[in-house]
Amino acid sequence: MQLRSVMTFSDIPPMSVILGNGGSQAFLQTLNSGYSGSSIFGTARDMFGDIHNKFVREVVEPARQAIQRVRDTIKVYDDPDFNTIRSLTKIDDLANVPPMMHLPILTYGPVRKLLLEGRISGYGYDVNSIPEEDVFGRLIDNGRVDMGKWIAEGADFKHLPDIISEVHPLTDPDLSEEQLEAIENTRKLIDKVLSDTTKDPTNINDDRG
Repeated sequence: MQLRSVMTFSDIPPMSVILGNGGSQAFLQTLNSGYSGSSIFGTARDMFGDIHNKFVREVVEPARQAIQRVRDTIKVYDDPDFNTIRSLTKIDDLANVPPMMHLPILTYGPVRKLLLEGRISGYGYDVNSIPEEDVFGRLIDNGRVDMGKWIAEGADFKHLPDIISEVHPLTDPDLSEEQLEAIENTRKLIDKVLSDTTKDPTNINDDRG
């Protein structure tokens, strides 16, 4: 019987071998090269196929997925729109949400309700840290007249209000009309996600609880 020495840290291939273009095959070849006589994986797959598959499934693939998430995050940080308020109009846009859009989304009534119920990730925010008032919704609605509500209350188009009021506390964020429109467009997308899918709008790769 031949005893082999224990693999040392110097025997472990670099992460680039595991996660680079070569993928799992390059990693396996690196492991095999350190063991003369027979291959621990690959050519002995008829004997160790289950071990090989489990290793790839439980070690290599999760590592590759983790590094891909890091790469995706880096791309977001490199994006000039990373920390801006902008319209999110496609479900794919919710995979990389600018941090400046977090509160406009989390303070939206339907989203806040889901966060309070513990059914969404909420970008990792503590629900108690989310402002109770939907400031962004108020700013969007400032100066507007809800015609449907107006008519439902017994008025008609001939009797519009003489004065339309707006509320602007000094603590309000200073947002342009374009930014408010971007938030409104994003909330319309959130409505579509909630009505048409089971996805978590704050973590679009997962379902709501």
